[in-house]
Amino acid sequence: MPELILTTLLAALVVWARRQWKRAKSNEALDAELDARWEQIMQRAARIDAMSAAMERGRTDEHQCEVCTAVVPVRELVMLHDDAALCCLTCAEWLRPQKAGVRVVEGEG
Repeated sequence: MPELILTTLLAALVVWARRQWKRAKSNEALDAELDARWEQIMQRAARIDAMSAAMERGRTDEHQCEVCTAVVPVRELVMLHDDAALCCLTCAEWLRPQKAGVRVVEGEG
């Protein structure tokens, strides 16, 4: 009779330990998932912060046109996709027709 009680207690202990182990594994998986999601949230927040800082700098910083070297606010710069140059609006208007193979010369026409 005492062996039966000990065997029953041992079986109950094994079942309890197995459930605890499964619960711990489940918690580890959930913790890993939460950590991954938290990391994604922090990366998004960092990107938003960086974009906000760049936009703020864009309102105040002045940059140099890579074509005529004039200093203009960054919001007035245009990226020419052909050569990835940042230029002012005047240079962009002058260069775009030229890039297409047709050069516009003022006074002719």
